[in-house]
Amino acid sequence: MRRRWVLAGTIPVAGAILSAPVSAQSLTEVGGQVVVTTADPTAVVAGPTLARRVGRRDRLALTLGLGGAGGELAGRGEALWQFLLSPDARGRPGVYLGAGLAASVAPDWRGWVVAAAGVDWNPGGGSGWMAEVGVGGGVRVALGYRWRRGGPRK
Repeated sequence: MRRRWVLAGTIPVAGAILSAPVSAQSLTEVGGQVVVTTADPTAVVAGPTLARRVGRRDRLALTLGLGGAGGELAGRGEALWQFLLSPDARGRPGVYLGAGLAASVAPDWRGWVVAAAGVDWNPGGGSGWMAEVGVGGGVRVALGYRWRRGGPRK
């Protein structure tokens, strides 16, 4: 039952990210990140992330990770909408808020609603570090790096 609910919510969000129109305002971000969650058992996963800015301040992000939880192999996928408060910041941090869905497979299927606040270093530039804290499978912390292509540059 949980699996159907999570897949029913995650598949449309993933489809929206991949099919979002490419325009002068659209910006694609690729990168990698590590996510740690404190749900029982604590999980640590790492993997790629793909995001598309579909408006000046809106970003749709999809992340997949593989790692461990409770001594077993673990996987986690997330689909998040993020609202950037400083999308054009260059050479300084920009804050964003996000919400979405996550699913994990370790040791069984579980799904969560995710709420997070994050900081991108240099969100208006070509690349930068990111850090997030929030909830979704217990306390959730994510660290990563993003490269950006497309969109208007000042």
